Amino acid sequence: MRVKNRFPRLAAGAVIPVTLFAGIAVVLTAIGFSLPYIPTAFGSIPGLIGLIISGWVYAGIQCIIYSVLMEFVINPQVNNEKLVISISGLLILITTWSVFPRSFPLTLLVIGFIVGCVVGNWLRDMYKYYS
Repeated sequence: MRVKNRFPRLAAGAVIPVTLFAGIAVVLTAIGFSLPYIPTAFGSIPGLIGLIISGWVYAGIQCIIYSVLMEFVINPQVNNEKLVISISGLLILITTWSVFPRSFPLTLLVIGFIVGCVVGNWLRDMYKYYS
């Protein structure tokens, strides 16, 4: 089967995880949650932009690799939708952990897993729609 236009899925898989993670972190910081490695100064709109930029500096390559894996390996090969979403969650959890390899920030890892599941579900829907 020939797949139509891969670019929207590849772009979404590369950009959305960092943006969604930063958005969740900023909202949690703004309402008073203390997140490891994320200062309270990030609990604002300028903080969101700063967190997205720093997220891209530290996890941009990993998100591109994630997007390529989702597009060329996982979505075409795995038929079980729940398994695809779980694999996506684990991949973003690993990406989150790769940014903080010397510690184990459980809160950030949970946010990473949730972001991975949300993005994986969205990419799966895009995969079905565009193919």
